Formats: sequence, structure tokens, C-alpha cells
Amino acid sequence: MPTEVAGRFIMKREIGRGGMCAVFRAEHRYSRRAVAVKLLLPALAKKSDMRARLLREAVALGRIRHDNVVQVLDAGIDGDTPFLVLELMEGRTLEGILAARGSLTAPETVHIVRRVASALEAAHRSGVIHRDVKPGNVFIVQGPVTDGVKLGDFGLAHTPSEDALGAPKLTGHGVVIGTPEYMSPDQLLALPSTPRNDIWALGILLYECLTGKVPFVGSYYDVLVQATAARAPVPTDFPEDVPPALVGIITRALSPSPTTQYRSAAEMVAALDETKLACTDLRILSGSPEARRTVAEAPKRAHVRAPFVTPIRIDGKGVSAEGRCENISSGGLMVFLSEEVPLGTAVNMRFCLPISGRVETCAATVRWSKKNEPTARHRFAIGLEFFYLQPEVEAEVLQYVALMGTSRRR
Repeated sequence: MPTEVAGRFIMKREIGRGGMCAVFRAEHRYSRRAVAVKLLLPALAKKSDMRARLLREAVALGRIRHDNVVQVLDAGIDGDTPFLVLELMEGRTLEGILAARGSLTAPETVHIVRRVASALEAAHRSGVIHRDVKPGNVFIVQGPVTDGVKLGDFGLAHTPSEDALGAPKLTGHGVVIGTPEYMSPDQLLALPSTPRNDIWALGILLYECLTGKVPFVGSYYDVLVQATAARAPVPTDFPEDVPPALVGIITRALSPSPTTQYRSAAEMVAALDETKLACTDLRILSGSPEARRTVAEAPKRAHVRAPFVTPIRIDGKGVSAEGRCENISSGGLMVFLSEEVPLGTAVNMRFCLPISGRVETCAATVRWSKKNEPTARHRFAIGLEFFYLQPEVEAEVLQYVALMGTSRRR
């Protein structure tokens, strides 16, 4: 990790990593504002197309002004390294919430998807097609009254050709990009990008929030076959408390025919509003009392929890895995891994402390482990209980939780 970017952003700690980029928490040298700095992974930093794509993301975000879209604050090239500076969001990803809870209630689902649809409406008006709408790119931001929703990661977005960089198109005709389970038949066939790509992904997002799984799974070809030949969703696909109106919205959003699918994200926003399910004071991060779970309940913990997104590595006897933390308390961490770790396993975990950013290694025990259905895209959710914390580490965790804590589980 670089210690500084562009002479004014002091790097603190890594908070996220994907297939192309890593994101770091940083602080502006002069204003002291906390920000997120996005950099290409070292293996991709020399590739001209990847460098151009990162800067193209700045152009896409710069064209959009909307409360539910992550804000770009700065962009540039430091030496030969392109960078992107974004607003720092305190909270959790929708991917992480679904991994822990299995599924959401209808009001929670409408609260989230309606705001994502509104963000996409603003993007489409600006000529930007996201092309990678999925739970990992939807961030739930902790708020004092209502938890906010932010759509991020426009790295695969299609932008108008007359952008500020004057760069050629980065995705040629016949090239398929994106996550197959969320891609429309048009996108899977590499047809020209249209808002229909994002409207289809919104339908998948609705389905997944309500059921805890995606309707179509497999390779690009497998999903294409299923998406074009599948029957329309029916009420029996969903929990009993899902209103038929939401099933109808999903059915229309997932129509492969342009004559029956929603013509715009604005139409889908209007349809969601007509359900009368939208909430104005929903605290998703706190856990709604009526929240439905499709996976086994985790043991209750008498510790205040706080959202905390950061990479983590665990090592133990026969265990070596990397994952992502999304929740911290003075009692332990909740993390998401690609593989299951047996209950009771003793591990050492390396992670960044939430305030200082210092990397620490702590001993922990796997207290609980959950996984969703095989068709779900979520990772294993693992509860790690601290075996022992050094006093200075415990003090920092307690200080952070006191500032950011959301609920007490008994």
C-alpha cells in the first residue's frame, strides 16, 4: 500500500478488494476529510486498458448527480498510477447483509431496490449504463434515522462516446463483461448496451433480496439458456409474506421482450412506489425485529456491533483463507469466506484496526458458521470470537463501536 497519493491523500488501511482494484481508507492532508481511494491492483497497473477504464469510471460518476450514487471527489494520475477518490461510506454491502441474514422482508427490499432504481434512472438520463448491478455493488450506509443506499463501482459502465477523455470504447462489439447471474440476455449476447441491461439486473436483485438466491445460475451460456426459456416467477417461488405485486414487478423486469419489460428505470420506481411498501425510517443495519431469515439463527451475543468493512486473513490448523469482515464488536468479528471453517476451530486472524488502521494478529475461535442454498452467490458467514485482545487493541475496538454501534444482541 502506498503511504500517500497525489501529495494530499494519506493512506490509512485497505477496506476492499475486487478483481481489478483495491480501495483504501485515506485522509486528505489539509482538510482532514476521510475518503476512499481506489487504485488498480499491481498486476493490472501497467495495462493501458485497465488504466483507461479506471479513469472512465471517474467520467461516469462525474456525469451523475444523485443521492443514491457514490460521489467522485477527485481523480488523476500520480506518477504513472491512476487513482480515483470517492466519498467514504460507513456501513455494509448488500452482499454481506444477505450472506448473514439469508433474505430480507418486503419493506426492506423495496427500501433498497427502489433507491437503486432511482440511482439508475439518474445514470440513464446522463447516458451511463451501469452493467454490473449486483449486491456487492450496493452499499447500505448507516444513518441517524434511516439507513441510506448507495450504488457504486461503475468500473464496467458504458458511457457516451463524447466523454471528457475522448478515449475509444473500451469494450468492443461481441465482448461479454459482467457477472452472468445478473446479466440480461442482451448483455449475454454482447448486444449494444441499453438501460434494459440494468432493469433486468434490478429484477434479479429484487428476486434475490426476497428469496436469498438468484433465479438463474451457471456459466454465461447456462444463464442465457435459462433466462430466455425460463417460466415467469410465480408466488410459490417466494415466502408467503411476499405481496403478489412484487412478484409481478419481478416478472415484468425479467421479461426478455422489450415490449413487455419496463421501458425505463423510472417506470420501475413508480411500480415499486405503488406497492406502498417503501419505508422512510428503516434501519436495516440494526436488524428489523420482524426480519425474516432463511438460514439458521446465529447465537446471540451480548455485545454492541458496528459495521466495519475490511479484508481479513485467517490461518489455523488445516485452515488458510482470505475473506472480508463486515461487522465488529468487542467480542469478535463477522466475516465472509469462500470456504467453510468448522465450529470450534482456533485461528489467528490478521485485520486492520478500525481507527488507526494498524494491522494486528489476534487469536479467535469459530463460534458459528452459516451458509445459504447452493444456488446462492453468498459466501459462508463465519462468527469469530476473540480469544484474547491486547488492551490497546480492545480499547480501539471499544472506541470505534461506541461511535458506530448499531444494536445490542442479548
